[in-house]
Amino acid sequence: MVDIEDSILDLLPDDVKQAYEKNDYEAVDNWFKQEAQDSGDGKAEYLLGAVCALGFGYERDFKKAAAFFEESAHKGYVPAWNSLGLLYFDGMGVEQDDKIAYKWFKKASGENNADAFCNLGMLYEDGRGVAQNYEKAKKLYEKAAELGDLDAWCNLGLLYEDGHGVAQDYAKAKEMYEKGAELGDVDCMCNLGILYYEGKGVEKDVNKAVELYRQAAERGDDEANAELTKLKEQGVI
Repeated sequence: MVDIEDSILDLLPDDVKQAYEKNDYEAVDNWFKQEAQDSGDGKAEYLLGAVCALGFGYERDFKKAAAFFEESAHKGYVPAWNSLGLLYFDGMGVEQDDKIAYKWFKKASGENNADAFCNLGMLYEDGRGVAQNYEKAKKLYEKAAELGDLDAWCNLGLLYEDGHGVAQDYAKAKEMYEKGAELGDVDCMCNLGILYYEGKGVEKDVNKAVELYRQAAERGDDEANAELTKLKEQGVI
């Protein structure tokens, strides 16, 4: 699932993303408010909702975020459709409802929103709001990846690794993780590291695994940090 934070940050200029990553919330907040003031056609409401959803160092208010996203969505701003789907999927600021989440993801995917395709895939993979269908999930992930969604590469890799809707194929999982890792996806880096550590689909290579864990950890991935901690405790590194 492409979470609400990632879906919002994907829309930001690089300098604003960097400020957010450095916890320079004042700079980011100022950018959002100025951009909202200068925007129209639903984007202004979306940006105000984003401020509420991200918090910028203060307590997040998903109820207010949902109200702004609703207003933005009804003005036809596509990212708001996907963000509303995420709020309903997780029950943040609204009553949790997978079917309403599906409605908004489906609407956004009709406008080729990459995140929405990936999120729809998660609904089909998990059977939430729809009948579980791994083949449908795979097709949606492939479309999301084609449109530039990084999470989709990881989800595709997991389908091949677990043999869900496809024959289990560690080599194919490795291929998916490699594509995502090359584009900077930390989950793909970590999962690829696990394949190397366990020797699944590749020759076992602890050094390569550690290198991948460290790359992901440097980008803030909690799972990679946990793997490195475990290896240190075991005296591997």
